[in-house]
Amino acid sequence: MKFTIRYDEQSAHYWSLVNPQRDPYAMRNRLVVSASPNMVDWFVVKELIRSTDPVFHGWHYVDWLF
Repeated sequence: MKFTIRYDEQSAHYWSLVNPQRDPYAMRNRLVVSASPNMVDWFVVKELIRSTDPVFHGWHYVDWLF
């Protein structure tokens, strides 16, 4: 899946909007803000949107800027 990671100097973290995945449930019906201090250890900051219908609703290829 395509996603964008950007570095924020003020917070000293990397940030991304992603669809959190748990194998084998690779669905795109959730969109979250994730952050990392080192691009290895990531944590979910906030869930932005979720649908209860993973078959017909999905958010992917999301891009953004500060």
